[in-house]
Amino acid sequence: MRILPILILSAIMIVAGLAHAETPERKEITVAAQWKIGPSTAYWIIAKEKGFYDNLGFKVNIVGLMGSQKNLAGLQAGQVDFSSPQAFVLAKARAGGFKAKMILCYVPKPQLGIIYHTNKGINSPMDLEGKTIGSVPGSGEALLFPIFTNKNGISFDKIKVEQLSYGVLNGRFFEGKLDGITTFMPYLPRFISDGHKVAGFQYKDYGIYFNGISATEKFLKENPITVRRFAQATQKAFKWIYEHPKESVDIFFNVQPELKSDNPQVNYDEFALVMSTQYDETGLAKGLGWMTDSKWQQTLQFTEKNFDTKINFSPGEIYTNEFLIQNN
Repeated sequence: MRILPILILSAIMIVAGLAHAETPERKEITVAAQWKIGPSTAYWIIAKEKGFYDNLGFKVNIVGLMGSQKNLAGLQAGQVDFSSPQAFVLAKARAGGFKAKMILCYVPKPQLGIIYHTNKGINSPMDLEGKTIGSVPGSGEALLFPIFTNKNGISFDKIKVEQLSYGVLNGRFFEGKLDGITTFMPYLPRFISDGHKVAGFQYKDYGIYFNGISATEKFLKENPITVRRFAQATQKAFKWIYEHPKESVDIFFNVQPELKSDNPQVNYDEFALVMSTQYDETGLAKGLGWMTDSKWQQTLQFTEKNFDTKINFSPGEIYTNEFLIQNN
């Protein structure tokens, strides 16, 4: 007769112990998106609005930081708990001694490419030879341009590249002083809707990672439950968004109506371009965000070549899949 109460008491203690063990270490986290809140970062807003970050045991704050350098700076200064730098920017910082890792890569393929005027005799990538292309030096789209030309059999030396700042790039392009620009491809539908006669070539998957959720090793070590819950909720949210694009767009523009185009199709088209880069082969096979040593090795080689950086660490030191859900 004494055995049953003892078993019940033991079960209660085990459940209580598990509940305690699974208590998140943090009451609140701040996550930096890779750019200001807009169509390119809409999935963060949609994830929150759809409730994927509810009931995690902590509050999730989303902020938009303008570019990888500010994302990295926010992480280094402790202003945010997670940020979304480009992989090669994170790699350069790691080579300089900053101990951080990417835990989920949600842009494993480039959202970048070339937008050109359709009245400049450009019908295929080969037609870029002899043309003037505007580009921001050091940007991801500029660094990938030589790879794009090489893959398409184009002589890069036969293209005049005009190096400009973001502040003047689009202005010179729309004034007709440039034949094309290297840029963020989801701009294309809005440019067309605004009446510009333009088209584009989107970069392919060149074996390089781009933006992903990153955190310091210290934060990952001290907050494993918080990290796992946030990472897996993000995987579920982004998967739902990928599978429900129209509903996702409607949710975003209900929250941010000032960003909405007068042409509803533009909203869907630019979002579709963003979401088309969410999965690579590994992501499709294992789950959104999963990364591999081999692709990180190519990313590190790209970093070393383009950023005057000596890579002094292995791929396994800059990323981890340990917090992610794997497809069945």
